[in-house]
Amino acid sequence: MKVRKKLKSIDRTRKRFSGTFEKFGIKNGHSWQETTVLLVDIRDDNDKYMTNHLWFNFTKRFQLLELSGGEKLEFDARVKKYKKGKRSKEDFKLTYPTKIEIISK
Repeated sequence: MKVRKKLKSIDRTRKRFSGTFEKFGIKNGHSWQETTVLLVDIRDDNDKYMTNHLWFNFTKRFQLLELSGGEKLEFDARVKKYKKGKRSKEDFKLTYPTKIEIISK
């Protein structure tokens, strides 16, 4: 498992990112299920490649877009460290996406 080093270098920073909507998924808990959104080809506001994919919760802001596949999105988000998997390996993700908009289909 690789650490997302480019995200690590800007840990705790909030900025503009872009990514392409790939598909919906499901996150399972002990007594619940939650819909998720997969974005691929994540780039920063200077079009610098950051990581190949990230999963997000299917929040109201994503729901309002009525995503169907292949749309390129822009959004603001904060880089955050988290523990990944059963071995609690450190990795980095984007959290609290806001100002989400479709910029091309």
